[in-house]
Amino acid sequence: MLDTNMQFYAISDRDDGKYSLKDKLSIKIVNEYNDFIRELYKLSPEEIVDKSYEKVAKEEIVYIVEENDYTDEKYKLMLNEEDLLDGLYNEWLTSDGNFNELLGYSIERYVNYLVQKSKENRDKGNEIR
Repeated sequence: MLDTNMQFYAISDRDDGKYSLKDKLSIKIVNEYNDFIRELYKLSPEEIVDKSYEKVAKEEIVYIVEENDYTDEKYKLMLNEEDLLDGLYNEWLTSDGNFNELLGYSIERYVNYLVQKSKENRDKGNEIR
């Protein structure tokens, strides 16, 4: 049986008990992500598969938010948002740059790498079979 109490991301405790706005935002968004994951455990396998895209996107959003630095005003606004992770995810879904474009770009880069590698092999007298 899956442990629905496990932490998927853990925020380390501060020895002095003082958290910056950045720390507080990390705690908030990680808790929202953990709640989302706990809800996934309650679903059927089919429903979980249907939500896998959302899971991956939200995981990346958490990472990006934690890695960025924002102004104090932006930190406070995000901290006051009730469902920040859902809001960020929904905004991303409606944005012009989508996951398919990013994947397409990555695929194109890799195919170009394969072309270059093939050219180098041909120049060395090795044929691709």
